[in-house]
Amino acid sequence: MTDDRTTPARLRDAAIALVAEGGTKALTARAVAERAGLSQGLIRHHFGSMAGLLGACDEHVAAEVRAGKSEAIIQSPGFDPLASLKVEGREWIVGYLAARLTEDSEGIDDLVDALIGDAEEYLRAGVEAGMLAPTRDERLRAAILTIFSLGSVAMHRHLTRHLGVDLRSPDFASQPGYADYVRIQFEAFESLFTPAVVEQYRGLFASLEEE
Repeated sequence: MTDDRTTPARLRDAAIALVAEGGTKALTARAVAERAGLSQGLIRHHFGSMAGLLGACDEHVAAEVRAGKSEAIIQSPGFDPLASLKVEGREWIVGYLAARLTEDSEGIDDLVDALIGDAEEYLRAGVEAGMLAPTRDERLRAAILTIFSLGSVAMHRHLTRHLGVDLRSPDFASQPGYADYVRIQFEAFESLFTPAVVEQYRGLFASLEEE
């Protein structure tokens, strides 16, 4: 039974891709093993069970979203933090979240709580950097913004119908509705930002519309 340091990651990534494509009903030991090109026995060896593998997937996705949010606040605060997940190596993350967010499980609760905690940190960083306006309760602001953001993922099909963007697409920024998607979010949450950032983004949106 072949094994190396990359085996757990291969199994985990195969499971994430399967869930993104077909939901958790598509997640079987056979399907994961075939997708990863490995033996089914390695799943139990590394994760104990399919539930253990799914938990590892949740943890990895939370870490990827955490990294995406950190990049978003550093590069351009206010953009949808999930947009940074649509790059090479993260293609399946949004699809995975879309499938998992509708399920009632401790793993998903833990994932959402972790994302809210991370959001609170990067919102505070934005306030300290003078990019975001402060609020009385950063934890509650983090919670509502995270829930709104994840809600758009869970309802991605309707977002595509009405705005012409598919959150699951790795080519997200090139879609026809991208400029409107970013602009309308900014207008809805404009009060979050300091006046200087508001002016900066208005100029950016004008450039996007010209392109």
